[in-house]
Amino acid sequence: MIDLSTIPQSPGCYIYRNKDQEIIYIGKAKNLKKRVSSYFQKRDHDPKTRVLVRNIESVDFILTENEVEALILENTLIKKHKPKYNIDLKDAKNYAFIHLTGDDFPRIGILRKATTQGKLYGPFVSAADRDVVLDVVKKTFKLRSCRNMPKRACLRYHIGHCSAPCIGNISKADYQKNIDKADYVLRGNTDELIQTLHEEMGKYSKSQEFELAMELRDQISSLEYLKTRQNMERRINHDEDVINYIVRKNKIYIIVFNVIKGTLVGREEFAFDYSRNFLEEFLVQYYSGHETPAEIILPEESEILEEEAYTGESGYWDTDTETGTDSVDEQNAVKTTPSNSEPVLENAAVTVATVTDSSADTSSKPNAKSKSKNKGDDIADAADENESVADEKTGRVSQSLIDFLSQRHGKTVKITVPKRGDKKVLLDLAEKNIELAFFGSISKAEELGRRLMLPKTPSVIECFDISHLSGTNTVASMVQFRDGRPDKSNYRRFKIRTVEGINDFASIAEVVNRRYSRLLDENKDLPDLILIDGGKGQLSYAVDELKKLGVKTPVISLAEREEEVFVPGMSEPLPIKKDEKASLYLQEIRDEAHRFAITYNRLLREKTMRD
Repeated sequence: MIDLSTIPQSPGCYIYRNKDQEIIYIGKAKNLKKRVSSYFQKRDHDPKTRVLVRNIESVDFILTENEVEALILENTLIKKHKPKYNIDLKDAKNYAFIHLTGDDFPRIGILRKATTQGKLYGPFVSAADRDVVLDVVKKTFKLRSCRNMPKRACLRYHIGHCSAPCIGNISKADYQKNIDKADYVLRGNTDELIQTLHEEMGKYSKSQEFELAMELRDQISSLEYLKTRQNMERRINHDEDVINYIVRKNKIYIIVFNVIKGTLVGREEFAFDYSRNFLEEFLVQYYSGHETPAEIILPEESEILEEEAYTGESGYWDTDTETGTDSVDEQNAVKTTPSNSEPVLENAAVTVATVTDSSADTSSKPNAKSKSKNKGDDIADAADENESVADEKTGRVSQSLIDFLSQRHGKTVKITVPKRGDKKVLLDLAEKNIELAFFGSISKAEELGRRLMLPKTPSVIECFDISHLSGTNTVASMVQFRDGRPDKSNYRRFKIRTVEGINDFASIAEVVNRRYSRLLDENKDLPDLILIDGGKGQLSYAVDELKKLGVKTPVISLAEREEEVFVPGMSEPLPIKKDEKASLYLQEIRDEAHRFAITYNRLLREKTMRD
C-alpha cells in the first residue's frame, strides 16, 4: 500500500515500480501529491491506466525546483529506462535550443542538436515560449537571422528589426555589443529588459493600444520564463556527481546525483553509522565500484548536530524493562533501494575540498572583468573565469584521495564545494531529496511511536501473517520494515509444522516462537515492535509465546475488518482511526506481510499440483 499522506506537494518526477521492482512508468508533476493521488483515488481511468495501477507496487520520487525541470528530467529518465507503460519515445526529438553562431557577425536561430560551435540557450520545453523569446531578442537587439549574409539589405532591416551588417550598416564592435546583451538576457539576466517592456506596456495601455500592450505582455512572460534556471539541463561537456548528506542521530544519510553532461540521469541513496572520517571513506568505497566522473560536487563541511532522541509517553508499555532493541544491524552501512537494503559499507570521513562555485557572480555580466583566482587552484583548476575558485576557510579532501580519484578517472578529477550558483542549487536539491527519501518514511515510524506511546521510535518492525487454502499448505510470512521502508533482506517465510487444519492462533504461536527463539539463540537484535495480523485471539497467543521466551518487545495486532489496533491487557482497541498516518503505516506493513504469505502459499500449491 502506498501511503499518500507522505507524498510531498512539490514539483518533480514520480517513478512507479512493479512487484519485481522494475520501473513501469515515469511521470512528472507540478504537485506530486495531487498527481500520484489521482491514480489511486479516481475510478474512471482508461483501460491502460487501470492495468498500470494494478501493477504498481511502490513509487519513488525525485524532487525538482520547478515543473520545467521535472519535464526535462522525465524526458531523460524515460529515454534511459524505457518503462513499459510510457509512450515509446525512441523517435522523439530532443528539445530545441536558441543558438548564437560563432561567425564574425553571429546569427541567431533555432538548433535542435547540441553543438560546440557558438552558444546554446535552453533547452526549451515549450516551442511557443522559445519562438517568442527568439523573436523578442532578435528584434530588441536587431540581430541577423539569415543563414548567409546577402549583398543587400533585406526586409527585416527596412522594418527596423535588423542592424544590417550585410551592407556595413554597423561595425563589428557595435554588433558584438548587441550580441553580448542578447547573451546576457538569454542566460536569464532579463530584469532590465523586462523593466523596459513594462514601461512600454504601460504607455500602450494609457493610449488604449491594447493589442500592442498584450504583445508586450506576452514578451514579458516569455522573458520571465528564461529566469527559470534549468538545473537539470546545464550544458557542460563533462560528467559530474553531486553528493550531499545529512547527519541525524549518529547516522549518515547520503545521496548521490549522477549528472551526465549536464543532465541528471539518476540517484543512489546510502545510510550508515557516523564516524569521524565518513565522507572520505565513503568516496573511496563508492568510487572503487562506480565510474569516477570528471567533477565531484560536495557540500561545505557542516557541524554534526545531534538531535534529541524521540521519547514516548509510555502509556501502554513497561518502561523499566529492556526491549532488546538498542541497535539493529548498525554495524554495517546500508545502501537503500526501493526493492531492498544491502550492506555495502562499513564505517566511513569528513574532510571536504576547498573549491567554491561563483557562477552566479557579477562576472557573468557583459564586459565584466574576470576576478583573479584565490589560493587552492592546485586542487581544481577553474574551467573558465566564472567557474570555481579555492577557499581556505573549508577543510580539504586529502591529496591522496584526489590522486586516487584521478587515477580511477584517468585524468585529474575536480572537487568543487560551491557556495552559490547552479551547483549550489543542485546540492540544495539533493538535500531535499534526502529529506524525502529517508525522513519522509521515518516520520511514519515516529508518528506510530507517538500514537502507541512507545518508549522509543519503532524503527524496526516485524509483522506476521498466516495463509492457507481450506487448511492446506498453511504457511506464515514475516516482513520487516526499517525506518519506514520494507527491508526485504530480512523477510522470512515459514512452513507450519505443528498445526493440523485451520488454526491461525496456534500457527501464530508456532512462528513467533520459532522466530524469536532463533534470534535469542544467535544473540541477534530484536525488533522495536512486533505486529500480528489478526485480532485479540492471535495477539494473545503471540504474547504467551513471547513471555515463555522472556522477550519484552512491545507487540500489537491489527484486525483487518475495521483496522482496529489491539494491545495486550486491553479489551478495547486503541482510539486510532484507520485513516490516520499511524494506522496507514500499520496497514502498509500488514498488507506487505499478506502479499508475501499469499505468494508463498501459491508457490507451494503449484508445487503440490506438479508433484
